[in-house]
Amino acid sequence: AFHVSSLYSPWVPWTRVVAEFLGSRDSLTGQMDFSNNWLGEPFEEQLAKVEANLFVQKAQRGSPRGIAPTWAKFILAAADTGGDHAWFTVRAWGAGMRSRLLDWGKVYSLDELYQRTLATRFQVEGDSRPPQGVDLLVVDSGGTRTVDDGSRTDEVYRFSMRDPRIAPIRGNLIAAQKSGKPINSRRITYRPPGGQPPYDVVLNLLDVNYYKDVLAARLRERVEGEDADLWQEASTIDEEYCRQMVAEHRVVIREGRRLKAQWQPLSKGLPNHFWDCSVYQCAAAEMIRVDMLASFAAPVERAVREENTKPRVQEKKPLTAPGGKPFLASRR
Repeated sequence: AFHVSSLYSPWVPWTRVVAEFLGSRDSLTGQMDFSNNWLGEPFEEQLAKVEANLFVQKAQRGSPRGIAPTWAKFILAAADTGGDHAWFTVRAWGAGMRSRLLDWGKVYSLDELYQRTLATRFQVEGDSRPPQGVDLLVVDSGGTRTVDDGSRTDEVYRFSMRDPRIAPIRGNLIAAQKSGKPINSRRITYRPPGGQPPYDVVLNLLDVNYYKDVLAARLRERVEGEDADLWQEASTIDEEYCRQMVAEHRVVIREGRRLKAQWQPLSKGLPNHFWDCSVYQCAAAEMIRVDMLASFAAPVERAVREENTKPRVQEKKPLTAPGGKPFLASRR
């Protein structure tokens, strides 16, 4: 099979192609049909894209790494897991959904993730109060298999039993569509592989497309009444961080006969872990109800309703995970 533009056809005059083009401009469906059927090209309408220069400017206005601002009320951490590692970010959050990056990086075990997040306390600007710890860590429970051919989901769920401040998350658009809420927390019975006994865990299902829209909006907003970014970065963010933060764009795609907007990587296989962590940060802020701190009107619409409170936490368990071997106990 092949496809070719109608511009090459000796049986189709260009005047007709021009007429079809002019008639399609006022309709997204028409634009897509013209691109597919007349030009023989795939259609991609870009609705939103984050520019790399934005983060260069934010870094120039940024603060030192690891120093929490005086306005910080919560410190939240988010992790995106992979086959033998996890990427993470730690951000301070204050009234009006103001946020600042404190730490970020790549770790090779959940123990190391725990040490870089929940076991760390961050100095506050001017030493105005004692160092502040992390209030909530959200971890993508994914579904990727580990290098030891184990289950990443099982390891993250067991990891969450170590500390009530750990909340497993997973993207699930269907749950959001059914409930009308971007976050759905539910207790599930998980049956691990290998014939191990089932156990209960609280899983938080996220509408990640919604939170990507929220993040994209916040990246460009300013704090009301102040000359400051709403979403602030550290002054020392590196090239890898910036590259991952601009790895996706929002485009229009066709699903059957319907058109829908969806966030997709700019190119296949492009790393986007820090972008995902930032998306999870926005969800974590809703889960812990940062919006209740608002002292000024935040510029981004919050769709999480009053009953969607922070996730239910389990009773604190011993640090030793029940059963199974530990997640990558040593760095590879």
